[in-house]
Amino acid sequence: MLDLGCDPIRESSTSLRSALATQVPAYAHDRLVQIRANWWTWNDHGEFARLPRLKPMRRLSMTRLRAAGFWNPTNAYHVTIVPLLACDLGCAYCFQNTGLAPAGSARPPRLRSPAMTEETIRAAVAFVARQASEQSHDEAHVCLFGGEPLLRADICLGLLHELGRCLPLTASLITNATRLTPPVAEQLYAAGLRDIQITFDGDRASHDRVRVFRRDRSGTFDLVLDNLAAVQQAVPDLQFTVRINLFDANPDRTERALHEVSARLDTHKCAAALMPIDDIGIGFERTPERDESLVQSLVAGYLLADDLGFRISPSTRWCGYCSGVPSRGGAVIGPDGALFSCWDAVGRAELAVGDVRRGYRATRDCEARWRSCGFLSTQSPVDNWVGMVDQAIITRLVTRIESGKGEHVVVN
Repeated sequence: MLDLGCDPIRESSTSLRSALATQVPAYAHDRLVQIRANWWTWNDHGEFARLPRLKPMRRLSMTRLRAAGFWNPTNAYHVTIVPLLACDLGCAYCFQNTGLAPAGSARPPRLRSPAMTEETIRAAVAFVARQASEQSHDEAHVCLFGGEPLLRADICLGLLHELGRCLPLTASLITNATRLTPPVAEQLYAAGLRDIQITFDGDRASHDRVRVFRRDRSGTFDLVLDNLAAVQQAVPDLQFTVRINLFDANPDRTERALHEVSARLDTHKCAAALMPIDDIGIGFERTPERDESLVQSLVAGYLLADDLGFRISPSTRWCGYCSGVPSRGGAVIGPDGALFSCWDAVGRAELAVGDVRRGYRATRDCEARWRSCGFLSTQSPVDNWVGMVDQAIITRLVTRIESGKGEHVVVN
């Protein structure tokens, strides 16, 4: 915690955020909340700063904060690489589906593309190295995404090995974990993998109705938990991000899911992320309304997750991939080497903004194709529910700091 001693603030949060907009990174004006008598802000590393007496125009306070390195991000070039779009599951809500599955099957039609070739791997690595050098990044963070990337673990390993020869890297993996085994995890960890994100569609009963194999509609909950538990034993330093999807505002399913997962995994090596399912416009109707009952369910879930030992954190509301046109902080690379602005756009040729072999299109062309996170959702955008959930998470974390259970740094 950074403690700045300044004068009390009475002005509205709107005017305060306007004042801060020129003082801190562009995304940070959303990261200012009042908890009891104090104003708080936080950074991407989960560190909190208390601003008890900040006036809107007092730049000295933010200068001290910046001088302490509070806002300094890692100097990594962030790149999401999609080795293939194929997947062994038939989740009906997937944003890479192009329609609903035929009746009685778990085979919704999907976006299609051949898996990444060795030539494309080399071109992608050269592109990342070039972008990182031109933009003065001294390391890379690679997110392996799909489809299901572990359908081609060999490509994932090849990408990490080749990139690791060019510049230091860390990596994360988003996987359904049906093919995640200790030998695979050990090889990926040796190549730089440090975090794995896995999704559960609620508790066991709910998950096994939705997150099913395409081949026979069988459930995957127990298989995934078995695999994760085995990997935690084999590679104890790997961190997990456990995402739990909400299809309605019923808190019981989320509570059961958290208890079922915590019974098998070491939660102190897991972060929790609870997210309502979006409607992407293909006819999937099990999506919750963004209303007070959803907020209550999410808040209850996050507080329980914290009680069970999971790490919780507020949302960032900023994306290094799609926040600029074109982004100077990162890239999203499809299986054929096409460049996209956002994960959601991968595989949609009409939204490609370039190619790893030739670079980005002209800025005007990029602007016409640029999409930001969540653009596929057909729900009415209601941002306030995110802020209300964040407020509850921040209150819990700040209360812990104020009780002496969190480390802090004082900026004079």
